[in-house]
Amino acid sequence: MNTEHVVHPSGMTSRSTVALAGVCAVYAAFVGAACSGSEGTDVRQTRVQDPPRLVINTSIGYVRLGMPRAEVDERYGEPSRVNVLADYFPVGTRYEGKKLTRAIYNVHADALRVDYVAEKVKVIETSSRYYRTASGIGAGRLIPSDRCMRLDEVGYIGPAGCKNTWRGFHFDGECLDAWLTSTRDTAMTMLMMDRGRRIERVRMGDPDVILPCF
Repeated sequence: MNTEHVVHPSGMTSRSTVALAGVCAVYAAFVGAACSGSEGTDVRQTRVQDPPRLVINTSIGYVRLGMPRAEVDERYGEPSRVNVLADYFPVGTRYEGKKLTRAIYNVHADALRVDYVAEKVKVIETSSRYYRTASGIGAGRLIPSDRCMRLDEVGYIGPAGCKNTWRGFHFDGECLDAWLTSTRDTAMTMLMMDRGRRIERVRMGDPDVILPCF
């Protein structure tokens, strides 16, 4: 099982967090604002005007695969949450023994998740409908009705006679419930579904970090 260590970006102690929570409550009562200094869900919104561009196997917004973490933080500001997964990589995989750092940036009323290994971007994921490819692929997009979908938790696929390819993706309903580009390349993209035809999230990155079906 992965060991997850939650690190709040501000480095606050629990005592200072409680004090801040009290100040926030009073402030919110007067001006209708909210703030958070806890290690739980953070409602802060990163104010950045990044491009709505999503490039398969390459980038989402300003974030590019291989980009240094410092450059991402410079563009998007401090992440709202950072998790350090010390035991993320199984024995025998390419990055065995390395830590994975997962940062969440709250953008465009949704989340932009970035996974780092050795301070470099290895995986980018978003559930925001703001980002789209030139052909319109992105979270919230519906897959055509003649394409396959997962019908249950077991992994049955239908409807009968459905097509399992679409715009360079192939459907894996057995273990992922996702549309995938090739896992043999240095980068892959996954259109994550939820037993339906609507794309819930777009994930792209190094297959040795995504570890599909692992």
